[in-house]
Amino acid sequence: MATAIRISAQLFGVTLLTFLVFYNSVLFRHPTILVLVPLLPLILVFIVAPAAKTAWRESTLLCAGLTWWQGLWLLVFLSGLVMRIRVVQDIDQSPVDAWAMYRSGLVLTVGLILCARLVSDRTRWLGVLSSGILGILAVYPLLTLVSTVWSVRPSWTFYKSIEYLVELATIAAVVASVPSVREYRKFANLTWTLLGLLAASAWVGAILDPADGLSTGQNLGPLTLRLEGVMPSVDADTIGEICAILALVAVHRMLNDLQGRRNRGWYATLLAASLVTLVFSQTRAAMAALVIGLVLLLLLSRRVALAVGLGGGTAVGAAIALTFTNFGQTFSAFLLRGQSNQEVQGISGRMDVWQASFDAFLRRPLTGYGGFAGSRFVVLPAYSWQANASSALSTYVDSLLDLGVVGPLLLVVVLVGVAWFLFRATRGYHVRPSDSPLAVEMMIVLSVVVMRSFVTSNIVSNTSLAFLTVIGFVEVARREEVIVRRGEASCAA
Repeated sequence: MATAIRISAQLFGVTLLTFLVFYNSVLFRHPTILVLVPLLPLILVFIVAPAAKTAWRESTLLCAGLTWWQGLWLLVFLSGLVMRIRVVQDIDQSPVDAWAMYRSGLVLTVGLILCARLVSDRTRWLGVLSSGILGILAVYPLLTLVSTVWSVRPSWTFYKSIEYLVELATIAAVVASVPSVREYRKFANLTWTLLGLLAASAWVGAILDPADGLSTGQNLGPLTLRLEGVMPSVDADTIGEICAILALVAVHRMLNDLQGRRNRGWYATLLAASLVTLVFSQTRAAMAALVIGLVLLLLLSRRVALAVGLGGGTAVGAAIALTFTNFGQTFSAFLLRGQSNQEVQGISGRMDVWQASFDAFLRRPLTGYGGFAGSRFVVLPAYSWQANASSALSTYVDSLLDLGVVGPLLLVVVLVGVAWFLFRATRGYHVRPSDSPLAVEMMIVLSVVVMRSFVTSNIVSNTSLAFLTVIGFVEVARREEVIVRRGEASCAA
């Protein structure tokens, strides 16, 4: 009876919406829009409505099961929001303004809560922070903290080192509190939700303040605009990375996750919204990361036939489009974003910054210029078009400037260790078979983060929530594996 009522309601909704669409279709003169608009009722009834229902149910469950460590992660997320952009001159004139006090206040609050729980022995996160992959990663902020002694901007190095160390301590507290990999999925959902809200805030800003939210200019190609966050300030590259991650998570859960299959409407909507937002962000590295992540997902899921079919279909479709339409020219113009081939080969000016960074590195190859200070205070001030940037547009170049040769080597060791652990987890090691889908999900998220790390600083920064979530999964799985082995050994004895 309930099924019949639901189907009747859906059919009535489609009929009514279809009538309204065709009645008002005279308002649309573009032929492409006239073709797409009649699909709107089907999308609203069969995709958007179930997606909204699922989103409401999942958000209610998430709020009902909110724990102290999830609240702490929320504070970390809020402390990473950028409400205004400051150049070096602004920092020199006013090192601590209202927004800086807001961010440092949140970091201080998180730090005090962590210390209180550690002293009271309610959360033993220090042991987690000093072991495993997380322990190796924690060496990085400890080294940057030591580099305060020779930093070109000691106060900046000291604060940023403490800030990143607090973030690592927070994920250590999460690992110490989550009992199993299965429960860790809830924490991953929280991270994806926060990142999704951050990307959605860019559209809110674009609606309320299109002059700033939809930037225009000479180098934006046929789309003529680029989506950027206004309040909070979110650059287009970060939006693109978030959308690539969310799109891959949506595809993975529709294909390989039992719970995700039951909520296909929600994940289909998430996928569509992520892809549209990714296009408007015009982030080429994120688009490439999406393609690589999709191929990796299909291979890890042992869907070789689907990968071959998708690749073959794409190749045939592209060949037809290139032969009989202007698709090739339009797509090329979109990727170039109005830039010349020489500018694209220079990776949008990054090569100049990297060359200057390498020259600066040669002057201090062993010590660097101090944690989080090398690019911002030594290299970037010479480039007016990078006045608002805080990094040298590469994780590894930044670490090279900050800590010398030790910086990037340490990060590479961490990334290789994480990738190897996750790969084995997807093959049936370290985790239970039922938890392998989450390992695959973390692997594809890592692929996006690593791909983007070559052209932005997204690993050792206050916007590295996705990367830290992957690190947390590795540590939870490793700790659970140790517990299981100890239990098996005690039973055998």
